[in-house]
Amino acid sequence: MQHRHNKHRTYKQQGFTLIELLVVIAIISILAAILFPVFATAKEKGRQAVCQSNLKQFMGAIIMYTNDYDEKMPLSISGNAQVGPATAQAAGIPEFGVHAEIMPYVKNSGVFKCPDDPGFKPGATPKCGGGAVTCAGDTIADAYGTSYKFTKENFSIFPSTKPPVGNYNCTTGCAQTNPKAKLLSGQDPPFPMPIAFFQRPAETRVMRCFVAPWEETPAGGGPIPAGKPAVFHPDGEMMTFMDGHVKWVKSLDQENSYCNGPTYSPVRALPPSDPNYKANGDGSCGAERVG
Repeated sequence: MQHRHNKHRTYKQQGFTLIELLVVIAIISILAAILFPVFATAKEKGRQAVCQSNLKQFMGAIIMYTNDYDEKMPLSISGNAQVGPATAQAAGIPEFGVHAEIMPYVKNSGVFKCPDDPGFKPGATPKCGGGAVTCAGDTIADAYGTSYKFTKENFSIFPSTKPPVGNYNCTTGCAQTNPKAKLLSGQDPPFPMPIAFFQRPAETRVMRCFVAPWEETPAGGGPIPAGKPAVFHPDGEMMTFMDGHVKWVKSLDQENSYCNGPTYSPVRALPPSDPNYKANGDGSCGAERVG
């Protein structure tokens, strides 16, 4: 009988060596380091586009409001005087603010919220409603009703019964002590504020994201205090102007190049005899564009 012997075949084990695995991991890490920032930038650009659309609709609603109210601007309200939906629900009070005034023209609360709205910095309890109630919610829009800060000089400010305050308190010589002082005659602006009062609508900023990156360090030094709104977009801020256009602003110098309020007002212009007189009017454009 012929015996057949089974030949044992040896098979080479298939797999990666340690060196090969390390090379693959290194390549993946390099690709991730290259691509992740690109993806993050693209995502941020998308959020900026949403923010731009929100501000465009927001300003359109304000313009529609003026069409129904004899071309007069809504009531001027300071930021911390506002009451947003979360605060209103927590405190059992009505919402209050420019957002509430123009809601009939927007009919979408999402328009008032910037996608990059990070809320308040932790550590303190912010107040809403002019300090009457504690703010509630995870975002500035929840607390104040809007993620966007308004330039109050552009809205209808109640006439003062005492010496002007804030941006309307600038007498002869103040420009020497405060280069950014608004060179005004000390008179109250018209009330209600007519849109015809704006002589530089394409340069007059109306609203913007609450905190720009260059505001991370306040003028007094140090980081933003606890409980204050945190920085929104990391590289700039979205801003809308009185003529309705929206622009991405990249620096404080660029922001300061625009008007903070109505300009070319003959009623409030300083007289030519005043040493601070500027031929181009009394608003912040006249104050900040020296020469």
